[in-house]
Amino acid sequence: MIRYWHIKSRTLYMNFMLAATGNLDKVELSNTDAEGKPIPFPNTPEWQQLAPKTKSAWNTIPTLTDKATGTHIGESGAIARWLIKRFSLAPDDLKLYASMEQSIEKCSDLHAIIEAAHIAGYMPPDYDRTGAMDAMFGDKSSKLHKLLAGLESTFEGSPFVGSAPTPGDYMLAAGLFFCVHLQQDSLDDYPKCKALQDHVVNLPPVKAFIESVEGTFFKRESGN
Repeated sequence: MIRYWHIKSRTLYMNFMLAATGNLDKVELSNTDAEGKPIPFPNTPEWQQLAPKTKSAWNTIPTLTDKATGTHIGESGAIARWLIKRFSLAPDDLKLYASMEQSIEKCSDLHAIIEAAHIAGYMPPDYDRTGAMDAMFGDKSSKLHKLLAGLESTFEGSPFVGSAPTPGDYMLAAGLFFCVHLQQDSLDDYPKCKALQDHVVNLPPVKAFIESVEGTFFKRESGN
């Protein structure tokens, strides 16, 4: 069981990967705590009272709980790698394995860059989110463009980074999905990144998952 709010946010990486590999129906996704109550937002009295085995050891979500093995962990990257191991999704080819791991690592960097512009959870009332997003997408020297340029250089094929798809491709596509969601033309200068994103979001199981989740955490404009 993976516990998180049922929105397109930090769990999207692992959910894209699970959907694309045909394993989404093998994992229970829950937006309730261990007692069946809706998960509130952090820093609220309700958050502090969440049932045990809902949050991680660091007072965060998402978390993964597997009763069969006694596993209870937090951290998105750790959860994704546990799922890759659980469903035997890692490639045997060491070059592809290395590519997969690199792509997974860059997902974390990409998410952090977008989150910094969004200022999730601690945005002051006068914060100019629109301006921050404009700068992130418009300034070709921004951290986002440097990361995208680096990603573009890692592709040896198309639409996947390596010679065959890996879980890292599907997770990376989720991060690129956020870019396109926030600014439709954000990948136009990075055709290989765009080809990966376009391919993965149009896979029938991934497309169905996207359509099943109404909310998207990241917003483009101030005041929403």
